[in-house]
Amino acid sequence: MSLLTDLKDLFDASELRFATGYFDTNCKNHLKDTDEYIAVIPLNTIPRYADDKPQFEEQYARIIIYTPGSWTQLESTIFRALIAAGIYVTDLQYGGYDETDHRHAYNIDVGNIYPIPNTEESEE
Repeated sequence: MSLLTDLKDLFDASELRFATGYFDTNCKNHLKDTDEYIAVIPLNTIPRYADDKPQFEEQYARIIIYTPGSWTQLESTIFRALIAAGIYVTDLQYGGYDETDHRHAYNIDVGNIYPIPNTEESEE
């Protein structure tokens, strides 16, 4: 289990366009000036230890919403989906306006905790 997998599943279930890399202008996902889309960027993973063994890890990612207009309706949809999926919102920022793409960027930082499976074989 991972945060990126959970976010991919969440966005696949919706009608939102997203990428975990960059949109290539020559691909079938060529963007128009009016398109909204989402980019997901992994930030970091922090293992947490107990009894000198990793027990779980905190995983973080940034969701960037690119939109030519207001993001409030899209933000509300994403927030409800994140809450329903049990994913925590850790930060929210306005990322600025890109003059060349004519889009605003809005950043939503998210995180979740995942157990690390025990890989030791049980002694019999």
